[in-house]
Amino acid sequence: MSGQIFDSRTFAALERSLDAASLRQQVISNNLANANTPGYKASHVVFESLLQQALDGTNPATPRLLPVATNARHFGVSAAAASSLQTADPALAVRPQVVRETGTAGRNDGNNVDVEREITDLTENSLVYGALVSQVNTRFQWLRTAIFEGRR
Repeated sequence: MSGQIFDSRTFAALERSLDAASLRQQVISNNLANANTPGYKASHVVFESLLQQALDGTNPATPRLLPVATNARHFGVSAAAASSLQTADPALAVRPQVVRETGTAGRNDGNNVDVEREITDLTENSLVYGALVSQVNTRFQWLRTAIFEGRR
């Protein structure tokens, strides 16, 4: 039972999102650390757009997210599709990717790190990470309430 709770689609999406935010923090920190390194090319993390493409089904390399059926009587899902949909979740296939920005040169020495943009990205990433952690904590609080509420 506990495996089903922690292996849910929501926990998987939160885990992937936290991984992306953690990787983004590392990449931004690396960019800032190399802001004065001649020839250094900044990198950024691509995740949200890949997840959106998976949701929309617009990326042929990423399978389209379909409804997950837990019962053959669910609307719009055939009995044959119900068993296959339970095991295959394309959301788990979406992974954050680090992309190097090679097309731009911000300075004469070839370095393209924009410190102001990196600081803005760092702040935004911190807010997103905090919101994701809050969501995970809320999920655990729901479980705690379900477990201990009957003992009052």
